Amino acid sequence: MKHILVIFFLLAGASSLGISNYIQHQVQQGEEQINSAEQSLDTLGKISSISPWSKSIDEKINQGANKKIDAGKSEIEKYTTISSLLKISGFVFFGIAALLFVKRFKKQ
Repeated sequence: MKHILVIFFLLAGASSLGISNYIQHQVQQGEEQINSAEQSLDTLGKISSISPWSKSIDEKINQGANKKIDAGKSEIEKYTTISSLLKISGFVFFGIAALLFVKRFKKQ
């Protein structure tokens, strides 16, 4: 029975760490996209600051883009937390598996 538990906790730990790494990779891609969007908005702001007419149009465009960027940043924060929790739980599962494995051999 303990043998099955050891395998279960090893699989749970490996799965948690794998999912955590996948989420972290996706978060990094999202951060790159947000940085690119922010740079584009900065460039657009510099170009449109030449005339007052284009500046007012730029502000309206930037409002919508900034809302999307802020939403993306909050999503990144949420998924970074999830990734961290999965990583911690993965190590806890590995620790439990190790304890069960050692306990199994001590009885014999």
